Amino acid sequence: MAEKDFIKENIVGRRNDWKKTVRHYARVGISALMFGVVSAASFAAAEPVISGYLHKKEPEEVVLVTEPETTAEETTQAVSQAPAETQAAVPETEAVRSMVEDAMKDVMQKELANHEYTIKDYEKLNQNLKDIAADAEKSMVEVRTSRKTTDFLGQEIDSGTTYPGMIIAHTADEILILTSAEVGNAENDLSVSMHRDSSYAAKVKGVDETDGIAVVSVSTMDLKKKDSTVPTIAIGNSGMLQRGDLLIAVGAPAGTMYSTSEGFVSYVSYNAVSVDGTMEVTMAGIPVVKDSKAFLINTQGELVGWTTSRQDAKLGEAPNGYCRMASISDYLPEIENLSNGIAFPYLGLRAQEVTLEMEKHGLPLGLYVHECVKDSPAYNAGVQSGDVVVQLNDSAIHNMSDYREALSKRKPDDKVDLICKRRRGAEYVDVKFSLTVGSR
Repeated sequence: MAEKDFIKENIVGRRNDWKKTVRHYARVGISALMFGVVSAASFAAAEPVISGYLHKKEPEEVVLVTEPETTAEETTQAVSQAPAETQAAVPETEAVRSMVEDAMKDVMQKELANHEYTIKDYEKLNQNLKDIAADAEKSMVEVRTSRKTTDFLGQEIDSGTTYPGMIIAHTADEILILTSAEVGNAENDLSVSMHRDSSYAAKVKGVDETDGIAVVSVSTMDLKKKDSTVPTIAIGNSGMLQRGDLLIAVGAPAGTMYSTSEGFVSYVSYNAVSVDGTMEVTMAGIPVVKDSKAFLINTQGELVGWTTSRQDAKLGEAPNGYCRMASISDYLPEIENLSNGIAFPYLGLRAQEVTLEMEKHGLPLGLYVHECVKDSPAYNAGVQSGDVVVQLNDSAIHNMSDYREALSKRKPDDKVDLICKRRRGAEYVDVKFSLTVGSR
């Protein structure tokens, strides 16, 4: 070989193999995909824990609403605001509207009079009522109290009671259940049973001993899959109830869980005196075992109230075959507060608005006090029957709406000044009371 001929030799690299190249890039792609999956899974598992340390989660606020009802005044206002061509198509006089209504009533009465009812009609109606009750029970749970005591031999006894509860709201963290205030005893351990089998630990969100209601919660993290979709009950407008309306009782009207009964509203009275407000007094011809708990559902499947054993000063105890009803529309603000863990402010006054007739007899405008609940803030401050409440702090009190609005701005343990008119001889004089707001 001549000198330096080796420089002329060809140097050949490794021959390309396309199969090896494909396998190489496939391994790289699969490795990247697996890395991404593992990373995503790790992040998903760690994110709740990390965010829990870095960000304090604000509890979701609970707001309870009913379906809005259109009143005659709202309808008239809507018509008056409509375009002229639309208004022209609407009967303008009350006489025309009355004639149309009378004609419709005549047609309906004739049809009803000529219709022959059969047993199938009754069975169809009864089946509809059964379906309404069954749907309502999907939102019903059993709230169980448990208390450990010992007998005279020193043996440990596990005792407790079961109360019906109704699911009224779902949040991201918990489900909220309306039930009896009796579950709020500090000695009780609480659990909630769904579908008559699954049982979960529960805690009290708020209790109102005055009105006998409580809200308890169950963490959504604890729920089994089949229980995570339990529906909330729709809330109706109990202010629309009239005599003759059909209601269904679910819960424990017969004294045992998952019993039902039904009947008609027999008596409705509005603006009855209650603690720190007014309320509806409603009675229904529904048989309910004394001291049993039941929820009342209208024919649209909406919750409109619950049975209560509390007596009315005017009507006394409900007679056999009837039940007294607590109307839910009176309690919505209170239930919202309980659901959000907020105590409802309380002074303990039972008072009514001074009417025009009462003013003619010399009473000042305000709230006439019938009585104060024993040991309530108003009672302990010295407010007496016959006093007329005219001011709460800087808010003038002319009616119950003024009083409730002024009280709603206060919180338990707030200091407030209550000014009343008290009769001294032939005149009324101002008397000022300093109170500490309580909770219900």
